[in-house]
Amino acid sequence: MRDNSPTHDVEPFIPFGVVVQGMEVMESLYSEYGENSGGGIRAGRQGPIFEQGNAYLSREFPKLDSIIRMVAVEK
Repeated sequence: MRDNSPTHDVEPFIPFGVVVQGMEVMESLYSEYGENSGGGIRAGRQGPIFEQGNAYLSREFPKLDSIIRMVAVEK
């Protein structure tokens, strides 16, 4: 939700989109899990996500928001 490129390490982080409309929706997403909801790739904690997928995320992080639909527009 912001430019955090100064905190990136040598691994590339690729943004998957730009919000062009509906920023109020982005700002309303649940953020209390922070890095614990899957941001553990550098700590090697994403195994359960890869192995169990949404079932794991739903069980362990019931308030985690998901993107269920998006529209790609040419810029």
